[in-house]
Amino acid sequence: MSDAAGQSHGPGTGAGVPRLSARPPKAVVGESRWYEILDVAAHVFYEKGYEATTIQDIASRVGLLKGSLYYYIDTKEDLLYAIAEHVHADGLRYLTEDETLMRADAVTRLSRFVERWMARLATNIRYSAVVEREFRSLRPERVQTLIDQRDAYDQFVRDIIGQGVDEGAFDPAVDPAVAANSIMQLMNYTHLWYRPEGRLSFADIGDWYRTFILRGLALAPSG
Repeated sequence: MSDAAGQSHGPGTGAGVPRLSARPPKAVVGESRWYEILDVAAHVFYEKGYEATTIQDIASRVGLLKGSLYYYIDTKEDLLYAIAEHVHADGLRYLTEDETLMRADAVTRLSRFVERWMARLATNIRYSAVVEREFRSLRPERVQTLIDQRDAYDQFVRDIIGQGVDEGAFDPAVDPAVAANSIMQLMNYTHLWYRPEGRLSFADIGDWYRTFILRGLALAPSG
């Protein structure tokens, strides 16, 4: 899409990997191997859950000895945090709008945001699902870092809602903070129930969300 940076995939084991930019917790060489480890860790966390996954599970899937994995990390938590960092940094890119969209009305801006956010989630559903499900397993200071980044997502949506109220398109009785949080939760937790074999594609769900959100925010006609 022209209004947001496109999805790019870092080195790893396949498509659906968010762009990976952070370095390993330890100073190591062979970044492609690090990305592969993260990709495998995300898959195993997705399949088994973070708590049930062991370092041995990940090492075996990657094809490393357990001790060799500690060349890259100190703890299993480092892997979860690295995955969460990448997902959140990737999300910040989707707040970007081109000049035309920045000048557009709130309905257009919010509609386009929902469209591109859902497209983002569809391309890395395992990573996003792991982070939404497991990020509170991290140490409190790490959780707070991620929450601070999430605040940027909410603020972006709040600003658009405020614009819509000013334009007379959205109901002024709407609480922008509650609405923004609800919108992000609605989209981010789709992974809890979505099934690829279901009757609706991820894009279909995104279209339904967009209509649902815009109608929910709309100013009811007078009389």
